[in-house]
Amino acid sequence: MKTFSALFFFFFFFCCPLPADEGLRIGTTFSRQQCIYLGLDWQETYLAVLKLKPDIIRLGAYWNEIEAKESTFDLTTLDWEIKEAKKRGIPIVLTIGMKAPRWPEYFIPAWVFKKTQLHYSDDIAENPVLKKYTLRFIREVINHYSAEEAIAYIQVENEALNKFGKKNWQLSKKFLSEEIELIRSLDNLKRPIVLTAATYPNTFLRTIARIFTKGDWIKNNLALCDILGINAYPTIGQKTFGFRHYVRTSPEQRKKSLRRVLKAAKNKGAELWVTELQAEPWEPGELVHTKKHAPPSISPETVVYYFEELKTEGVRTVLLWGAEYWFYQKKEHGNLRWWKMAEDMFKSNNKKSLAE
Repeated sequence: MKTFSALFFFFFFFCCPLPADEGLRIGTTFSRQQCIYLGLDWQETYLAVLKLKPDIIRLGAYWNEIEAKESTFDLTTLDWEIKEAKKRGIPIVLTIGMKAPRWPEYFIPAWVFKKTQLHYSDDIAENPVLKKYTLRFIREVINHYSAEEAIAYIQVENEALNKFGKKNWQLSKKFLSEEIELIRSLDNLKRPIVLTAATYPNTFLRTIARIFTKGDWIKNNLALCDILGINAYPTIGQKTFGFRHYVRTSPEQRKKSLRRVLKAAKNKGAELWVTELQAEPWEPGELVHTKKHAPPSISPETVVYYFEELKTEGVRTVLLWGAEYWFYQKKEHGNLRWWKMAEDMFKSNNKKSLAE
């Protein structure tokens, strides 16, 4: 059976053309900080990712980089990233706030921590000092890009209402609303607001998340945004008390969960995106799987399978998660499978065949 499945995926992935869908967008997220963690030249990596011609790209305004020194705002790196995407006509989703894509979730400057006392599992936006500096940072970034048409969407925070990160912090709906109100008042282009949220198709994980998270994070996000972005991680590696294991979801679980969120978004008149479709391994106890060998959690072929699930259910914008990893595998190990997966998926959506 395993041999048959492997042959099926090989044939489907490398030999069969995927029909182009004019209403569908396939994009990705890029993080300079993730490149630094992997020891990659971030500019080389970014230009290579842009050369893949994604339909849309998500970038982060990393606060700890932009305001590394108090009251000194340096946007030159982000300016360059935006300029390069703009040259190629790739629309940008810009993430702004104290949270941004990639670990450690919160990108708060060191000088801010010296002025605050934050504790484990806090709603940290309740801290008046942190709140003041976060809103000031957002004001600076929005004013800088108020007329930048390459930025098509503004994402406020990243999975703000979910508890993540080293200290399991969470942001409140009240603070998120204040951030959005500020952005809407300053944004000359009145760009759509994107909010993102974790979803838990696995019943056990969803139950645990509900115990430790305040409120209904899907409902609360939808009350504030124009577009809701969710993640889709079919296989999650965990290391508990030294024991390595995987939390997997079935197609039925994934479809049921997705349909529930799609219905909620439709009822609120919001669009639903998948802003993180798992397209890199999630191995137990590893921030990134840096080995060459194929990991158990996912393969390039199964990414295509998961993507087809989302497409069938009616999701029209999907951002693949893992661009830095694809380039790392190509550069460090000469492993082209992940890079080819992304290249072919982007090509297929531009009316080209996967067999090319």
